[in-house]
Amino acid sequence: MSGDYLSGAEGLANNTARTDIGEILIPVPPIDEQADIVADLKSERSASSQMSDAIRDSITLLNERRRALITAAVTGQIKIEK
Repeated sequence: MSGDYLSGAEGLANNTARTDIGEILIPVPPIDEQADIVADLKSERSASSQMSDAIRDSITLLNERRRALITAAVTGQIKIEK
């Protein structure tokens, strides 16, 4: 390429030669580092999934307790001290 880089819609609108694209350098980490990245991402995904499950369980429990509190209030089961 002659120093021109693609940017935004302008770059997409122009016809770009395959040879120009072939000259673009894309950094790629070594295979062992790629494996470490994959392992880290899997670990984070697992932790995120566990956290999501815990939050979903908490929301379910809070909704049940809310319904029980409303029922107790409506039926006069909650004593209010004066």
